[in-house]
Amino acid sequence: MRRLPVADWGRQGMFLHDLVSDAIDADLRWRDPQGYEEMHRRVGHHLLEQARTAPPAAALVAIRELSYLKRYGPMGSYFQMRREGDFHEDTLHPGDRDAVRRLIMEAEGPRSAAIADFWLERQPEAFWIYRDAVTGEPVAFMTWLRLAEQRAEETAADPVLTQAWDHVAGTSPLRPGEHLMLARFLIYPPAYYEISPVLHLMQLRICADWIRSSGLAWSFIISPYPRLWEKLMVHLGHVPATELHWPNGHTYTLFACDWRTTPLSIWFDRTQPGGLTGEPPFPAGDPAVSLLTRAAFDTAVRDALRDWHREDAMAANPLCQARMITVQPGYAAEHALPMLRELLTDAVDALSADPREAKLHRVLATTYFHRVPNQMIAAERLNLPYSTYRRHLQRGLERLCELLWKRESAERSLPAPHPLGEVSAG
Repeated sequence: MRRLPVADWGRQGMFLHDLVSDAIDADLRWRDPQGYEEMHRRVGHHLLEQARTAPPAAALVAIRELSYLKRYGPMGSYFQMRREGDFHEDTLHPGDRDAVRRLIMEAEGPRSAAIADFWLERQPEAFWIYRDAVTGEPVAFMTWLRLAEQRAEETAADPVLTQAWDHVAGTSPLRPGEHLMLARFLIYPPAYYEISPVLHLMQLRICADWIRSSGLAWSFIISPYPRLWEKLMVHLGHVPATELHWPNGHTYTLFACDWRTTPLSIWFDRTQPGGLTGEPPFPAGDPAVSLLTRAAFDTAVRDALRDWHREDAMAANPLCQARMITVQPGYAAEHALPMLRELLTDAVDALSADPREAKLHRVLATTYFHRVPNQMIAAERLNLPYSTYRRHLQRGLERLCELLWKRESAERSLPAPHPLGEVSAG
C-alpha cells in the first residue's frame, strides 16, 4: 500500500490521504453504525490498557491512536488532527536553550522568559522540545514540571506555581510520596494555545504521565483561553481553579485535578471514546461532583444558610454537587437539595452537644432557620448585645464551615491511583 499514490509514510507508520481515509470511514459508518460504534468502544478499551501497561514508546502510540478515535465523539473538535507527522517530540538538548528563550519571548514576553530561564536551570528535564520533522529545528516547547514539595525560591520565582501550591494547601495537601505536575508553558507561537497538531503532541505527553506516573496527586494545566479549553478540561477531570493577570495582557486560568478523587478506573471510563454522538454521561455510581476550594466551600456554606428559605437559590448552590452529598447512600440529583438541608441542619445541631458551643448553635439556628427579618431582631430574640451576637455569629459560621469541610475533605481521602511505571524521557 505504501506504493499507492493515496498513501504516505511517516514517523508513525503509513497513513492514507485525508480524502481516501474519510471516504472509507464514512462508508463503514453508513453501512453499520452500531457495529462502527461497538468497534470504537472495544478498540478504545484495548488502547487504554495498552497506554497503562505497555513500554513507554508503545504507550505513547496507544495514546495517540486513542485520541484519533475521539475525532467523531463529543470532544471531536479537539481531536481533528491532520499533519501531526510534520513535527515530533524530543528531549531538551544543550543547544536548544536559545531557541526556548526566543520562543517564549515571541509568545509571552520578558516576564515569562525570566521564569523559563529559572526552570531551565532548575529542572531542565521538564522541557520537551517539538521539532520540525524535516529540518529538526525547535518550533515549540512544553515545560511539564514535577514537584514533590514547596520551595520558597521556586514560588518566589514563579507566581503561577505559588497559585498551584496555594490551591493544593487550601484543598487537599500532598501526602508523603506524592507529587504534583504543572504544565507551566505550552508554547507554539504560530498557534498560541490554540488547537493545533503541536499542542496535540503536548497533550499526548501530558496524558501519558497522568496514566503512568506513580504517586501523582495533583495536575495543573495553564491556559489564557479557558473558554476554548474548558469543555475538554472538564471531560478530562480538570476544573478551573485560579486566575492570574499577566503583564502581556492575558489572564491565565489554572485547571486542576486531584487524582486521589479520580481513580484511574473511573477516569478511563470517562475518557474512553464511548458514543460517537451526544454528551458523554458520567459513569453509573460516580455522579458529577463539584471540587471546591476551601474558600469557595466556605462561601457556599454561608450562601446556603442565607438562602435557606429560597428553594431556587438553594438548589443552585454548588454544595448540592459537593462530594459530601454525592457519596451518600441513595444519592440522586433530585434528592440533592433535601440531603443538603438535612446535612446543614445536623451540623448546626451538632454544635449544641458541646456546652461551650451551645451559644453558637442558638445564634445560627435563630438567624437562619427561624425567619427573623434581620440580624438586629435576631440579637434581640437571643437577648444579646448586637456586638456579642455578631461575634458569636462569626464564630458559629467559622465552626460550621470547619465541621463540614472535615466531612467534605474526608470523603476525598481515597486511595491513590494504582502505581504504574513512569514514562521515560526517551
